[in-house]
Amino acid sequence: MGESIVTQRQQGSRCIMPYAALLVITLAMLASGGCLRLRLGDSEAGLVLEDLVSSDSRLRKRTAAPTVQPLRPGDGGRALRADVYLPAGRARAGMVLVPGLAVAGKNDPRLVAVARTLARVGFVVLIPDIAGFRAYRMGVEDVEILVGAVQAVDAAPAMQPRLPLGIAAFSFASGPALIAALDPRVAQRVDFIVAVGGYQDLRRLIAYYTAGAYRGDGDAPTPYDTGKWIFALGISEKLPRESDRRAIQAMARRAIYASPGAVEKSAAQTLSPGAAALLELLTNTSRERVPLLLSRLPAPLNAEITALNPAEQPLGGLHARLLLLHGRDDRIIPYTESIALAQSVPAGGADLFIIDGLAHVDLQPTWADVDILLDMVNALLEQRAPLAQ
Repeated sequence: MGESIVTQRQQGSRCIMPYAALLVITLAMLASGGCLRLRLGDSEAGLVLEDLVSSDSRLRKRTAAPTVQPLRPGDGGRALRADVYLPAGRARAGMVLVPGLAVAGKNDPRLVAVARTLARVGFVVLIPDIAGFRAYRMGVEDVEILVGAVQAVDAAPAMQPRLPLGIAAFSFASGPALIAALDPRVAQRVDFIVAVGGYQDLRRLIAYYTAGAYRGDGDAPTPYDTGKWIFALGISEKLPRESDRRAIQAMARRAIYASPGAVEKSAAQTLSPGAAALLELLTNTSRERVPLLLSRLPAPLNAEITALNPAEQPLGGLHARLLLLHGRDDRIIPYTESIALAQSVPAGGADLFIIDGLAHVDLQPTWADVDILLDMVNALLEQRAPLAQ
């Protein structure tokens, strides 16, 4: 299904979007006078987009503010810590809104704004606290947190009787979200997944970060060097020796926060063979060597990659519908990963929205973006239970 959908959705579009802005577009540059409101119209999807980008929101004037309830460890026998956003009116769907890899985590103002907007249109929204994500680390243990988050939303009184339930995730967090949706405990309960800048094959991403080339696409953007070091922060947790973990993570933090590519030779010389194999993979620049270098990693690291890799999971049996948004100029995760995701599920199981220029940090929208994003918001709103007659 990929290419026909891409052609249908992408015409004339250019925008760049920050990671945590599920459906969020900054259209202030288009909002002189009333032209933005005129363009969005009075549809519910238009009101949702306007609420996300404008201080003068018709949705806020027409609907009551949601309430926010903290979910603490021990509530209902769960170990989960989260915030739950409840609509003032009748709930029509539930959603686990997964934070990206960012220090603010569940309290990221952009994420909070999205949760409040979605609650105004009938979603019960739960944002879990994921400590690893706040430290730029992703691990298989995060899948268990997301399974618990789905179960917590499902058990909420506002979700009774049974309402549609979904997960929304960004960038690297999309992998654990997809894998959580396949867990037998919740697989039949997750009805939809929204993935913004997601990935299908983690091993292919590793080749992209280290060697630069991607699926033979000469137009693929040069990857951010920090991508592989964010990967290193998480995977290094599986190194058995504490000194190895500290050394690799210190290198990764220097690369992310200070000088990308800087690796101290003295530290590298003290690594065990397993940690040295990881460092060799991280500093490799040959795409052809990636499979060999991956095979040399210690077994726990390869097991972690497999566990976090949607391509090595039975996506063909995914119950949830996929709503995929990606940017053609994304340098963190190439847009072809979302195409691959759409193609890895049964025909008709995904809607794919490709936007030229969409990346993880900057935003430069044009008028053409509005129609595409309205389509996506409509696709999301259609996942809710219908209004009672």
